[in-house]
Amino acid sequence: HAKLEDGSTNPEYVQLAVAAAFMSGIMQLLMGLLKMGSITAFLSHPVLSGFTSAASLIIGIGQLKHILGFTPRSSTNFFEVVIDILKRLLTDTHWPSVCMGTGVIVLLFGFKNNPKLKKLPSAMIVVVLGVLISWMADLGDSHGFKIAGEVPKGVPIPAFPSMPDSDKMGKLLSLVVVLSLVGYMESVAVGLIYATKNGYTIKPDQELVAFGMCNIIGSFFQCYPSAGGFGRTAVNANAGSKTQLAGIFSGLLMLFVLIALTPLFYHLPKAVLGSIVVVAVSGLFDTAEPKRLYNSRNWEDLLSLTATFFATLLIGVELGVAVGVGCSMIMIIYNASSPSYSILGQIPGTCSYHDIKVMEEAKTLPGVLIIRFDADLWFANCATFKEECLREVLSSEDMILRRLILDFSGVNMIDSSALHALHELIHDIKTHNKNLVVAIAGAKRLVRKKLLMEFKVDNYAPMTSPANSHLQVSESRLREIFNLLGGSDGDKIRRDLAMKAREELSNDGRVAETIACVGQGPPHDTGSGSTEEGHFIDFREFVELNWTGDDPTPEADAVLYSNVHMAVTQQVCSSGVPVLAGSSPMDRPGDMTVTVHDLGGHTRSEDVV
Repeated sequence: HAKLEDGSTNPEYVQLAVAAAFMSGIMQLLMGLLKMGSITAFLSHPVLSGFTSAASLIIGIGQLKHILGFTPRSSTNFFEVVIDILKRLLTDTHWPSVCMGTGVIVLLFGFKNNPKLKKLPSAMIVVVLGVLISWMADLGDSHGFKIAGEVPKGVPIPAFPSMPDSDKMGKLLSLVVVLSLVGYMESVAVGLIYATKNGYTIKPDQELVAFGMCNIIGSFFQCYPSAGGFGRTAVNANAGSKTQLAGIFSGLLMLFVLIALTPLFYHLPKAVLGSIVVVAVSGLFDTAEPKRLYNSRNWEDLLSLTATFFATLLIGVELGVAVGVGCSMIMIIYNASSPSYSILGQIPGTCSYHDIKVMEEAKTLPGVLIIRFDADLWFANCATFKEECLREVLSSEDMILRRLILDFSGVNMIDSSALHALHELIHDIKTHNKNLVVAIAGAKRLVRKKLLMEFKVDNYAPMTSPANSHLQVSESRLREIFNLLGGSDGDKIRRDLAMKAREELSNDGRVAETIACVGQGPPHDTGSGSTEEGHFIDFREFVELNWTGDDPTPEADAVLYSNVHMAVTQQVCSSGVPVLAGSSPMDRPGDMTVTVHDLGGHTRSEDVV
């Protein structure tokens, strides 16, 4: 208990409070040094808006006791306090205090809204006037005003805080953990609001170190755990503070007041102090953010703001910030588990593919379904990914679907659960339509590597099985590489350079990097009849080397492409030469059969339609 039976302060309570300040400081300092300030990332702007708006109401209603002249019931429920005030308003109110408080509020708003008076220290002016009026009229004794009274003088002698015994240490430690986290989150919340208003940023880890050092040093002077307060921050900002120097000057002035000036504040009316805080926190109530969210139909963020606002009013500031963090995390999980996807169509006459719901010019292609996912695939959303793909495939039964293209250009990461779901998706699709080809386009390097490993590729290097990891490229690009390696019409290039080119090409498909990694070799005289003829190949052999596999592995029913357009237009003929959609039959060498290479290196033939 804070008080003993005789009304004096309980020394054990003071000891525990000071020990809590020291332990909280140590914990916050360690968190800052370990860079754990990133927990503030879970405080979204709508959550901050709801939290600070509710906190401003709670602080404001808490100051009404000084203006009304009576103390309402103590409760963390804002509405219970309001109901109690309304019940007692006519019977217990000290109307002279109300008049003084109202006058101070009007005066402060006058200073705040007048450009000529805005820079004056309005709070200090009303404090001085309040002290003079109270002293001259003897408001405390003869008129029933509540005044500050005697303020303890001097600074405590520094001493190392004494720690409680082991029995109480365990209970105190659990409270310190909650106190440190909640106090920090509350402080950073108000810090972020003013950072947004004034156009600067705060460093969460540095804030933790600052709070930790403040509590550690304060514990040597018998201070209880401290954090950045809403009311005091609002008063400081309302006074025109811009930098950390304001805190230094405030601390030095407070030290001087404690040493020499405490008797001057004896007659300070509490109605003046309450009015100063009410005006300061009024600026924290945010009406613009909910209006913006409503007008933009951003219902998820509006729900988070509303939930945080009412939770703070119902259960208090300390737990309200925890609810706000919880709301942010719930929205993160919800959004992550519901990845957005689009059905793509081709802009006629171009190689561009866009969402058919966004661009009316985009048209779906006969027999082809293109689905683009714009989120990482992991255990939280892989089930939704699978269900949506199956639903789109099944809803396309009105046309003969020959190819499903999954555009993975927006997927930066894929985990084992998502890879397993992809296996199941391909199996289910093949069960429904065994002739349907599944293509994966635009996969980034890390995603592509995981796909190749998951689909049981014998060897990632295509030297042993070239179809295993080869990303399909056009004949013109192969001709460019062939020429840069020393070949031209009628010439040949060294087979070892061709093998290296194939390996580099399968890694990233870039011509410049391929040549840089492989090097350049001299052309070979095809008419020499040399016994080393087998070490050189011509362009046709170079194409076949890059587009066919000699040692197919067990079947894996998907094909990798570097982009959607290649997946749509490019297929491989049995002769090994790429065929572009729209070319005439005369341009297609060999018969009318297409060879499709899958992730596992398996080769199968289809009729060209």
